[in-house]
Amino acid sequence: MKLIAGGEMFEISREGSFIAHLQGHGIAFIHSLGATIKRDLRQGEWVVDNGHLVVWSAGYKVERVGGGMFSSMHSGDGIAAAQLGSVYGEQIGVGKLEIVRVVDIAEKDAFGEAVKEVTHIIHVASPTIVSSTDVANQLLKPAIQSTIGILEEASKTPSVKVVVLTGSFGAVCDLSRGWRPGYEYTADDWNPMRFEQAAAPDLDLSRFLPQWQPLVPYCASKGLAERAAWDFMSSRSPPFTLSVIAPIYIAGPAILPLTRGADSLTYPNGLIWKAATQKTLPALDFPYWVDVRDVAEAHVRALVRPEAHGKRWIMSAEEPSYSEIADIVRRNFPSLNPSTEQQNVPRFTVDATPVLSALGLGTYRSIEQTIVETVKQVQAAEGVLAGK
Repeated sequence: MKLIAGGEMFEISREGSFIAHLQGHGIAFIHSLGATIKRDLRQGEWVVDNGHLVVWSAGYKVERVGGGMFSSMHSGDGIAAAQLGSVYGEQIGVGKLEIVRVVDIAEKDAFGEAVKEVTHIIHVASPTIVSSTDVANQLLKPAIQSTIGILEEASKTPSVKVVVLTGSFGAVCDLSRGWRPGYEYTADDWNPMRFEQAAAPDLDLSRFLPQWQPLVPYCASKGLAERAAWDFMSSRSPPFTLSVIAPIYIAGPAILPLTRGADSLTYPNGLIWKAATQKTLPALDFPYWVDVRDVAEAHVRALVRPEAHGKRWIMSAEEPSYSEIADIVRRNFPSLNPSTEQQNVPRFTVDATPVLSALGLGTYRSIEQTIVETVKQVQAAEGVLAGK
């Protein structure tokens, strides 16, 4: 297996993990081409990760042969390799896992060396920038260019058979329609926003729900990038197949240590923790959840199952509100005292069942299992920080 690494420090763009080694104190903004995160750093050293797909425990063993570790990394990347080595050290040591650094995945020919002799590709990287001052150049173009870039390189690599993209429900839903009670989104639905609309400096966000407004350009970027991918497949007819996995909120236990306790959490896991511990619930935004281990398994199965090829697959296990998440926490963690606020909003539904039979997943993990295991992990990490 070959992991494509990019970013100013170290990003596993094929698997989605970015780890930075920072020293000192102050405010750090980490742009990993998967997320932009603000961290308030205290005195000392911290390991900060953006918590995308690879950092959760997916339960897979790396068995695809590679050529050892390709090392052209900055001096600060040693901590990243060490973190990954703690999980995949055996595979790296025997040459089953190769790490290749790509400086900028949005650059032309960025993946040229990386995809040589590769047969199957999972591409998960896409910029997430909230409240961008230049939506076109900071968000839309990089999302489209990085997606087309990997497809271009794959089309020039005869060994490539399958490409799987990590999409998003943001590419499916029409946020301008609000909660749409009684409507069911399916894989046939598309975010209708066009490039010119999303990039317009005077884009009127008042027609969107307040909690969705900061995410409107991001959702547009996911829709535009995916449309560009399918247009590429239609116009170029490359010798490989394309599939898209479109999850909504991904949550679940992390495979890398939560070195900063709750501050290390991904955005969705952080919402679960807030619902579990804060007096006020987060505003109801996208109450549709899926366990990261199911998402990871779907990606792997989409690589090898012909039934998945040429299609997009929505993933969502259950649709709990934050008040229902708080109820799950209250039931399983008597020491916690989450809010008793109720969130009862009539809303759209999502057809996320086709992926289960097509990819042979059977059933989704329950959201209760996801929440319980996530909260337990955070509690353990917080206990370590507190010296308990």
